[in-house]
Amino acid sequence: MKKDNRRLERAGWVLFTLCAIFYIAANIRVGDWLSLLGSIFFLLACLVFFLTLNNGGKQDDADANADADAHRR
Repeated sequence: MKKDNRRLERAGWVLFTLCAIFYIAANIRVGDWLSLLGSIFFLLACLVFFLTLNNGGKQDDADANADADAHRR
């Protein structure tokens, strides 16, 4: 994945994570426990995707370099 695309994707996940935090705060404020639970799951899912994006980028670069080396042979 190109560096610019990875940066945009990372920014998107940061914004999703911020939205989840605000949903949690709003649900605590109004006392809607079911929506609060859904918001917490949404936040956890955002964090999982964000962490895999950060870790996966290094592996993608390594795979691309290995593919390029294989084609040179």
